[in-house]
Amino acid sequence: MALFQYRRPMEEDFPLYEECFQNNEWCESYGDLTERSVDKASVARRIGFETYSNLERFVFFRDSVPLGFFHFQRSGPDQSRRCILAGGIRPSILNRGCGVFMCAVALDLAFKRFKFHKVSSTVLSRGQHSARMIERFGFVLEGTGRQHLFDLNKGRFVDVSFFGLLESDFPNRFTSTVLARTRYEPI
Repeated sequence: MALFQYRRPMEEDFPLYEECFQNNEWCESYGDLTERSVDKASVARRIGFETYSNLERFVFFRDSVPLGFFHFQRSGPDQSRRCILAGGIRPSILNRGCGVFMCAVALDLAFKRFKFHKVSSTVLSRGQHSARMIERFGFVLEGTGRQHLFDLNKGRFVDVSFFGLLESDFPNRFTSTVLARTRYEPI
């Protein structure tokens, strides 16, 4: 059984954020961050460490090695209990299954600890690996923002897919299977 840990970001985690945001393929989903003139270190610091009252951030570890990060951004009034889930896996370990475990832990925390009613997520193109992964967790495609973002790498506007998962649909069979193979705890 895999043991994962999570905690709030600390200054020592900045290299993880910087590694992610320095990788153009990784930060594609942030739209204009692939432009050369963007100071990606400043963006990484803002996303990882600036204080926002509606944001809960975590760094995800296995065997004391940081694998990625995730955050919940509360949306709407408190009584709506909605959040937007976002995050990322270290570029050197993308597509190796770590995102599946991180997503399972993040969703378990979202619904059980933070008591959200709905978790939303946005993915750049419907065919992306991220979209397929969150659909396995039970997220439902709720709509498409046509030509919603300008992709500097492609030199054109691209569509964005909006997904949602309700508390009543959690956990599904896939999530239960992943969580049964996963032990996680705060550091």
